[in-house]
Amino acid sequence: MPITTNYYLNAPTLSTATAVFTDAALTICAPDGYYSDTIVRRRQVGCVLQVAQTCPDCCIFSFTTTTSAQENSNTACAQPIDNTYYYQPIDCLDSGLAAGDPVFYDSVASIPLDNGWYSIPTDDPECPMSYQVVSGVVTEFLSCCSLLPYTSSTEPFPNSEGVCVQEMLSTYYTNSVTPTLVIGDAVYQDSGGASILGDGWYITPTETPECPLAYEVLGGVIINTFNCCASLLPYNSSVDPLPEFSGVCGQEILIVYYTNSATLPYLTVGDLVYQDGGGTTTLLDGWYVMETDVPECPLAYEVLGGIVINTYNCCA
Repeated sequence: MPITTNYYLNAPTLSTATAVFTDAALTICAPDGYYSDTIVRRRQVGCVLQVAQTCPDCCIFSFTTTTSAQENSNTACAQPIDNTYYYQPIDCLDSGLAAGDPVFYDSVASIPLDNGWYSIPTDDPECPMSYQVVSGVVTEFLSCCSLLPYTSSTEPFPNSEGVCVQEMLSTYYTNSVTPTLVIGDAVYQDSGGASILGDGWYITPTETPECPLAYEVLGGVIINTFNCCASLLPYNSSVDPLPEFSGVCGQEILIVYYTNSATLPYLTVGDLVYQDGGGTTTLLDGWYVMETDVPECPLAYEVLGGIVINTYNCCA
């Protein structure tokens, strides 16, 4: 709703004034924004009133858009377009939102939209257009359909542990402007941007084939990434897997393997384990034993699909 309060003019009417003030002495300029006396409406910028517009309509029209301001175009493109706001075209014609148009939350044009990115529909339902608002005015438009293909794992993984060993068999699409996916990029199942990816973790190749990039999606937007080879650490282990737990604690510890574990010198369930420091080859399925900080008490661990699924302290 409009904010009604007392302001002061340096002329008899808002139509003839050159500025709006908050004090009767006319020493404190009113904040930048729109002011109306129900006869005309004028925007003040830097203590200078702009051209007057006749009310009550003041050339205000509604348009359909996303609800809240986003930090970037990518995120705005992934939001539902389900709200009605208002704009005031410079030419006073309802011909569609354009750069330079003031935009408002309310039909009386008293509350400008917050700074940030929004999106609006176009003639192609699969290709909305994003726009940026600065100081209540549209400054820029970007198409949401400049989508590029990339290779990815197919199904969303529920967590980051284990995602790095998934197969990359699908082609998805993104509006990313960087060589690799980054936080804030929008990701889609189709080149038209009609269907966003499901929430969860995926991986995509990088310039280093053995080191894919893991990325987390929420609401069709990437919210987290990490390189699958960024933090592999060595540990001492038995060489070959045993098919069952029996006898594993007596195996010799003769080889160095690698893991993304944050709990060394102990592996925990969910850790990834590899035969090499580049994370190219996961350990074979089965039981192994690893060295700990208590030499006489090694840790037995079971691997399935390159992921630790069970552990047992041999001194327990």
